Amino acid sequence: MRKILIYPILLAIYFLNAAHIGSPNIVFEGSAGEYPVLVSILPPEVVPGTAQVSVRVMDKEAREVFLQAVYYRYGDEKAPSADPTEKVPGDDELFTGQLWLMSHGSASVKIIVEGNKGTGSTVIPVPALASAQLEMESELEILLIILGAILFIGGATIVGASAGEGMLKPGEKLTSKKRVKSILIGCLAALLLGGTIYFGAGWWNSEENKYQRYMYQPVGINTEITAIDHKNKLTIHLDDKGHWDRKAGDLVPDHGKLMHLFLINQDEGKSFAHLHPLKVDSVTYDVVLPDLPAGNYHAFADIVHLSGLSETLVSEFEIQGEPQNAGIGLVTEMKENELPIDADDTWYEYSKPKGQVQILDNGIKVKWENSIDKKFKVDQIESLKFSFERENGMPVVLEPYLGMLGHSVVFKQDASVFIHLHPIGTISMAAQEAIAGKVGDEVSLCLTLDSTNYDVRSLGLLDQNQVTTMRDDILKLMNEKGLSNKVSFPYAFPKAGDYRIWVQVKIDGEILTAGFDVKVEEKEAG
Repeated sequence: MRKILIYPILLAIYFLNAAHIGSPNIVFEGSAGEYPVLVSILPPEVVPGTAQVSVRVMDKEAREVFLQAVYYRYGDEKAPSADPTEKVPGDDELFTGQLWLMSHGSASVKIIVEGNKGTGSTVIPVPALASAQLEMESELEILLIILGAILFIGGATIVGASAGEGMLKPGEKLTSKKRVKSILIGCLAALLLGGTIYFGAGWWNSEENKYQRYMYQPVGINTEITAIDHKNKLTIHLDDKGHWDRKAGDLVPDHGKLMHLFLINQDEGKSFAHLHPLKVDSVTYDVVLPDLPAGNYHAFADIVHLSGLSETLVSEFEIQGEPQNAGIGLVTEMKENELPIDADDTWYEYSKPKGQVQILDNGIKVKWENSIDKKFKVDQIESLKFSFERENGMPVVLEPYLGMLGHSVVFKQDASVFIHLHPIGTISMAAQEAIAGKVGDEVSLCLTLDSTNYDVRSLGLLDQNQVTTMRDDILKLMNEKGLSNKVSFPYAFPKAGDYRIWVQVKIDGEILTAGFDVKVEEKEAG
C-alpha cells in the first residue's frame, strides 16, 4: 500500500544546462534582434510543469514579449503557440510569464520581443528532465489509508444495504433470507472494489516504472590516473546506454572543445585547473595533468550533446604525490607527441587577494569591481564584473579566450554548487546553436569572438612604456575599437554560504586566472 501511495514529484533540477550543479536558475544576457535582454528562467519542478520566466528588455522601444517552448526533437513546426507575458507594474523594462514544458527532453524557451524596431527573437536552452522522486509524507499517507479504508468499508456496506433494507417497502421488516442476500451482495461489492484497487495499483506501479525510466540520470563517468614519464595522465570514460536526446558518444564542441574539465582541490579549493581532455574514442578521453599538488580533487566535466542537451558530470580522484616512471602495472612509456597538451589548459594556486584586488605573478592587477560593503543575496541577479590593469595603472586589452572575453567558475565550498559562467550567462553557446537549428525563424545567437578584431599589438596598446598620462587616450581608443579591459558575468547565487569565484582571461597571449571569495546571505523575508 505504501508503494501505491508514493506521489511522484520532481525535485529542483540538479545537473542541467551548461555546467549546473545545485544551481537551477538559468541566466542569459544577450539580445533578441535589436533588443538587449537579460533573462532569468527557473525550470519547473515537475514535468509537465511550468517554467517561471522574467525578461528585462533594456530598450524603451519594446512593447510586448512572448514566450514559446521549442523542443529539439520537434522543432518550432510542432511547437505550441507563443504565450504573452505581463509587464511588471512600476518597471517598464521587466516582463514576466509562465511557460508549460509538457514532455521530457532537450527543450528551450524562445523569447520573442515586439516593438518599434520590429520583431526580434532568441532561444535559451532549458532542459526539461525529471531528476528525482519524493515519497509521500508519512502523516499524509496514514490519513489517506484511513480515508481509503472508510470509503472501502462504507462503499461495500452501502451496496449491501441497498440490496437489503433499500428494497423494503415502508413498514416491511428485513427477513433472514434478505439479510443473507444483503450480506452476500455486500461481500461481492467488496470483492469488486478490492479488484478495482488491485488493478489500480498495477496501473500505478506501471506508471511509476515508466516515470523512473524517464527520470534523468547523468552520463556515467569513471576516472583513472596513471603515471607516464613523470606526469600524471587522467583517463575519463563515459558510460551511457542512451537516454532522452543523448548518447555518451554524441558530443559536440563547445568553445572549440569537446570537454571542459575543471579540477578543484578538496582542501578549501586551493588548487584549480581548467583542462581540455583529448578524445581517444567515442567514450574515452585522456588529459595530461599539470603539476598539481597531491590530494583529493573534485572533477567537473562539462559536455554538450548533439541535441543541445548539456551536462556536468561529477567525479573524484586522488593524486598521490609526484608521479614516477611507468612501470609494472602501469601503461607503457608515452611516445613523443602521443598525447599532446592542449594549449588552452591552465591551472592556478589560490592566493588571498588584498581586498578587492588580486596581483598576479606577472604584475597584472585584477580588480573585482564590487563595493566593499556589497551584500550578496540568494536568487538576486548580480553582475560579477572584473577589470585588469598593468603595474603602472594602464588598462590591458582582453584577448579572446575560447571565443569569449573571459570565463568564470563559481564554486560553493561544500561542493554543492558548481557552475561555469560566460559573459552571456549560464547557457552553453553550443546548446543554443543546436536548438536554434530546429527553429525556422531567424533568431539572435551568441557567437564566438573573431580574433582578427583583436589585433591589439598593431594598435600599440601593449607597450609597457606607456605612461599613465596616456590612460584616457588609451581608454578612448579601446572604446572606439570595441576593445575592453573589463569582463562581467551575470549570475544569481542559489544558496547562502561561502563561495570561491575564479575568473580567467587571456592577456598578451597568456591565460591568467584569479580567485576571489564571497559570502552569500539569505534573501530578506518578504
